[in-house]
Amino acid sequence: EMLGGGPLLPIHWGTFNLTLHARDEPLETLSRLAAPGRAPLLTPRLGMAVEPSSPPRWDPWWREVRGQVGAPDAASPDP
Repeated sequence: EMLGGGPLLPIHWGTFNLTLHARDEPLETLSRLAAPGRAPLLTPRLGMAVEPSSPPRWDPWWREVRGQVGAPDAASPDP
């Protein structure tokens, strides 16, 4: 665990397309940096309730929806 902290729950990633990188790039970077043995990374599906003390199995769900309308990637236009 980084600095003795608990699980890492990123928020607001992919919410707005305001950058030049793909919307899922921040989470892909965190996925690499929070490798096993480092910070436990919580990546619940949108709207999914999570209990940090008993987190669900890590699931890179955003890879399944990449390119779909509303999906967190650079190809999807903002509404």
